[in-house]
Amino acid sequence: MANLVDVRPGERTAVATAMATLLTSTAGHMMLETARDALFLAKLPPSTLPWMYLAIAALGLAISRLIPVRRASRTASLAMLVAAAVGALFWATQGGGGAAGLVALFIWTGTFGAIVNVELWLLLGAAFDVGQAKRLFGLIGAGAVLGATLGAFVARMIASSLGARPLLLAAAVAFALAFVPALLLERKVAKITAGYDEPKAAPAPKASLIADLRSTAKDPYLLKIGVFSLLGTITLAIGDYLFKATMAAAVPKDELATAFATAYLAFNGLSLVVQVGMTSLTLRWLGVKRALYVLPALVVLGAAGVVVVPTLGAAIALRSADGALRHSLHKTATELLFLPLSDLERRRGKPVLDLVAQRGGQALSAVCILALVSLGGDRRVLAGVAIGLGALWIASAAQVGAPYVDAFRRRLRRGAIEIDERIPALDLGALEALFAALNSSKDAEVMGAIDLLANQGRVRLLPALLLYHPSKDVVLRSLRLMVDAGRDDFLPIAERLLEHADPEIRAAALRARAEVLKDRAELEARATDPRPELRATAIVGLVAIGALDEAAARERLRGMSSHEDHAVALAVVRAMGASPSPIFLDDLVALALGDAPAAVKAEAAAALGDLGAAYPQVAGAAMRGVLPLLPMRIEGPSARAACEKIGEPAILALDAFLSSPEGRGPIAWAAVRALADFDGEHVAARILAHLRGSKDGIVRYRALKYLKRMRSEDPSLAIDVRALTEVAGTTLADAIDLLELRVLAERGQREASVRTAAAQLLLALLDDKRSHAMGRLFALLGLLHPQEDFDRVSRGLASKDNRLRASSRELCQNVIGPELRERVLILIDDVGDPEKVERALGKERRVKTGYQDVLAELAGRSGELGGLARYQARELGLEVAAPVRSAKDEETEFSQRIPDERPIPVKELHALS
Repeated sequence: MANLVDVRPGERTAVATAMATLLTSTAGHMMLETARDALFLAKLPPSTLPWMYLAIAALGLAISRLIPVRRASRTASLAMLVAAAVGALFWATQGGGGAAGLVALFIWTGTFGAIVNVELWLLLGAAFDVGQAKRLFGLIGAGAVLGATLGAFVARMIASSLGARPLLLAAAVAFALAFVPALLLERKVAKITAGYDEPKAAPAPKASLIADLRSTAKDPYLLKIGVFSLLGTITLAIGDYLFKATMAAAVPKDELATAFATAYLAFNGLSLVVQVGMTSLTLRWLGVKRALYVLPALVVLGAAGVVVVPTLGAAIALRSADGALRHSLHKTATELLFLPLSDLERRRGKPVLDLVAQRGGQALSAVCILALVSLGGDRRVLAGVAIGLGALWIASAAQVGAPYVDAFRRRLRRGAIEIDERIPALDLGALEALFAALNSSKDAEVMGAIDLLANQGRVRLLPALLLYHPSKDVVLRSLRLMVDAGRDDFLPIAERLLEHADPEIRAAALRARAEVLKDRAELEARATDPRPELRATAIVGLVAIGALDEAAARERLRGMSSHEDHAVALAVVRAMGASPSPIFLDDLVALALGDAPAAVKAEAAAALGDLGAAYPQVAGAAMRGVLPLLPMRIEGPSARAACEKIGEPAILALDAFLSSPEGRGPIAWAAVRALADFDGEHVAARILAHLRGSKDGIVRYRALKYLKRMRSEDPSLAIDVRALTEVAGTTLADAIDLLELRVLAERGQREASVRTAAAQLLLALLDDKRSHAMGRLFALLGLLHPQEDFDRVSRGLASKDNRLRASSRELCQNVIGPELRERVLILIDDVGDPEKVERALGKERRVKTGYQDVLAELAGRSGELGGLARYQARELGLEVAAPVRSAKDEETEFSQRIPDERPIPVKELHALS
């Protein structure tokens, strides 16, 4: 029952006035239509009906150009007054029932119904977002179906005793009654739309019909809706003709009014049952896209029945599908197709589609029927045509589904700034700007220009004169890039740098020359240089070319690596990295793990990376020195770069560390980041395993973060969907659990009148943890559905714009798999937290709901929640059990920093947490 009457505060007035308007106007139209069909077919043959369809289409085109469809208007209420007056006029002038009057009555009835229907649903589309529409359109539509049923019932009662003509006056009275709710509905919608932040259209001259059609045709989504509606109108019009022609042939003329009234009463009764009992549930189960298939499929089956058995019963069965679903499930689903559009887009596109689909469809169906009848086609032929059109109708429904979801994506993108972080290939103008930056007085600009040229593979464009730059960082970076690029044009300048005032630059210059020239004579000469950094660099260079005994070289270098001058130590370590050899392994690991300065350790990590890359057999040992440096601020970047150089052995070492009992804390957090720097195909499965199995929450968080980054960089990256779905399900359960605890804690505090600082912080902490759980959940959903931007969806859900939130929810419903969809939709619905808990857990909710029970459960947890709950329990004089923790947990536990005896203010508690 809750699915049928889920009307929330702020919606009641709009829903009530909409239902009343649809009920009274539809009742009036049903009585008018019954009178029209009975009076018309009693005096004119069924072959006249196609001409009536053509006339209705032509008149509808003319009238629609006069209606102010580009903005909210008073069209609906005004139309009710006009309909009441015209109905009374027909009643007064239809005594003789002349042919001209009957033609006018038929054309007026069809034209008025379509125009008012469009305007009323435009009002409803402006008043409700898609989430509200899916909840409320079924209920609101029930007003229309109930009105049609009531109108058919009244029509049957009047027609069976008084004939068809008094129905005209009864219809006029119903339209007069519809004026008041229609006016109230228009005023309510005007208030709602006044707060919408819709794009303002620039003033423009009145557009022509052709211009409007061209504008609508440029929108692929509206075009597909138009094709779908057009095929539906033609198919249903042929079915309606088959029904009326069969009725006219099978029922005596003086009984037509009663027969039509009875049939319409039955059709509308079925429609009411569908609307009240099935529409909301069907839309929830099937979604909008699948609901579009229902009516076309049943119409095809009904038309097939007419082909097999062309009797009145078969025609009634065909018309029953139309009567039961067109104005209930199908109408609601079709109107929902317009909800992703802005109010401006809807008011511009929907009336144009109505002209093409309704009027054009009526005209085409009339021409089709006339052609078939003139060629001698019987009811079987018409039914066969309806089958073919119905099949096309089903195919067009399939074409509407994907653009429907895309329309919500576009709506979400309207509130976001698109950022493209890719750097395009540098053109001539960009290169000129970079060369200008190389001459900048700001070192950061020069380094940025050098890095950009390096990233673009343009190192050969770096001028060798950069080596004369006054910045040491610029010179060292340029030397390294030139050596790596295989250049030798810089060697004369590098020779001059051997006499530079800075020892690091002198050592770098000699390393560069040694790597390129491998000149033994120069290295032997420098091995006795009085400057220690040049001696160390030369000794390592001689070892690299096999010109010096390794043991002797190692002994000479060991003292230099611990030299009190950091420049000398840096020169030694950098030389070891430039000319890697296994004999340096132990010394480099000792430097990395010792108490050397951070800059020396960073170079040791880099040298270990070079060593591990050159000699894979010692890579595992090299990682012993690299791992502890990963979380360090200065050494960390060099350690991560070393892991990348080492490659597969580093992956194995990082993975083994994270899987070990020691795989917790800062080193583990940094190890996840280092693992994520590798190609996703090689490490995604390993990172996912740590996301599922690590006991460290930050490891799990970082694993998720880097998996998300990998998938964004490579949407085709294969990640185990089943494992991701399992993690998402666990995360979803955590979010629901935290929500329930938050609801129970808040209620318990209120009932027990607990208003301490700790109580406030406990609620805030539960909110914060639930928010983080939802963030993880949406990150996992983004991994499961890489084609969707769930970051944008999450922002949409947090928006103050209810239509943006509804667009996000609709996108979730159409994208998320069935394993998670229902519970996710519950958590993101616009209802209160207690109702979310009720819907998500049902009978599985916690039985014990007192505040002491909540504190007892939270106190058994580790981390901030457990510590704060235990403090709150002590503050209230309650006894709760402490959790079982390891010694390591005890050292870092939040509760260890909370005083046991004294109450403390909320600011101090926040500082502790």
